[in-house]
Amino acid sequence: MKYVRTISAVLLAVSLASVSACGDKDGDSTAASGPSTAASAGQSSAAAAGGASDRELCEGAKAAYQTFATTLGQSMSGNSSEAEIDEMLTKAGNDLTSALTAIAAKGSGQVAVDLKVVATEMAKQVADESLAESEDSPALTEASKRLDKACEAAGVATSFS
Repeated sequence: MKYVRTISAVLLAVSLASVSACGDKDGDSTAASGPSTAASAGQSSAAAAGGASDRELCEGAKAAYQTFATTLGQSMSGNSSEAEIDEMLTKAGNDLTSALTAIAAKGSGQVAVDLKVVATEMAKQVADESLAESEDSPALTEASKRLDKACEAAGVATSFS
């Protein structure tokens, strides 16, 4: 059962990393064509409050996720036992949730709120023994969708949902 969980987690990470890599091109062209008014408003309000802008939060979250995916890919390249793989997955998942929580603490808008929800719900799933058999919680699914849309509006392509 843990082997299935491990394989599912690795496949999910690799597929999300490849989608995220594809999103870089779209994100660059969106940023090049200019930010939307919603993104500008979000950045202005965050900057006025002294916090990180939505774009900065999204870029930080995207970088944290890419580090997570890279770490998983590297850790799966060897001849590790199931227990070692499980330990690596748990550590990488905990590192990601910690990074997302720290990034969210830098902001105060809806992107920061959604980042906190995503981090909290991901932490619950990392701790779940039957991760491969469970579906994302409704809270994680909704926050991930909101986060992707807000980051897109800020000019950063993410793939949390």
